[in-house]
Order: sequence, then C-alpha cells, then structure tokens
Amino acid sequence: MDKELYFNNLKENLSVYYDVLENYNTEFGNIDVYAKFFEKNDRYILKKEAIIYSQEAFEHVFCKYFENLSIEDIVDFTKYLEGNINTYVKPDDNHMSSILRAVVVTNNKPDQEIIKFIRNYKYYKSFLFGFKGWVNIGLNLVDINNENNFYYNKVGKSGKDYFKI
Repeated sequence: MDKELYFNNLKENLSVYYDVLENYNTEFGNIDVYAKFFEKNDRYILKKEAIIYSQEAFEHVFCKYFENLSIEDIVDFTKYLEGNINTYVKPDDNHMSSILRAVVVTNNKPDQEIIKFIRNYKYYKSFLFGFKGWVNIGLNLVDINNENNFYYNKVGKSGKDYFKI
C-alpha cells in the first residue's frame, strides 16, 4: 500500500470521532497525522446545572512515517512523548484519563529488536495519586506493505482497528 493512501484512509477513519490535523509540527519533527479526541461525562441531579461530578477523557494520536525504521527512531519518538506530557495533558479535578498514542508507519518489516521493544513498552503516570487522573502511552507499528505486520503494546491494543490496513 502507498504511504499517501494509508494516511488518507487513516484520516477518513479517525475523522468520525477525532479532530485531525495533517503535517503537525512538533519539537520531534513533522508528524504526518495528528488526531485529538475529547470526551466529557457529567452526572447531575434533576437538571443539568446541578452537576454532581464530571469526567474528562482525552486521546492524542501521533502518526509518523519512517522510511528506514530503527530502534533509535522508536526510542526517540517515545522519549518525545514522555518528555512532553505536560504539553498535551492538563490534569485538573475533572481529568480522568489521557492516552498519548504513537503510530509508527513504515514500509518494511521491522527487526525482532523493534518488535520486542514495542510489545514490552509501558508508560503510566498518575497525577496527585490518581485524583487528577492519569496518562498512558500506547505504541503501534504498521508495515504498510504487509497487513500481517502490525504490532502494539498493551495500551496500543485498544485502538488497533483504526490503524490496521
């Protein structure tokens, strides 16, 4: 599959629930597709103005294409997300959870070292012992030339259907 075709299909799939931006510039470089999701749930008594509590959930998706993927590229991408959590996550009393999802797109089969890193990667951070929510980082890897080469970590599994070919 062509890179442009994959990203066009991805944008179409994500645009139903996400706000999608193309060529999003970050400190890490140009992100081919950036998508943001926001959900807010309120509980109230009798009328909507009498709110008992609120919960907010966020998801940020960073899709980047790598021509010749190496383990250093994956490590740098995850370090960027870990180091910039405060840019994308604003914990407050209503914040429940956030997911920062890195989607690595390549056109060749990754080696076993990369696959092992992706499957074993974990990142979790709570804010004020969880009272102001938490953040997880999900990691997905897509080989656009072979639909069977799709890898993810535990958090990345939840949204895998959006990113598969």
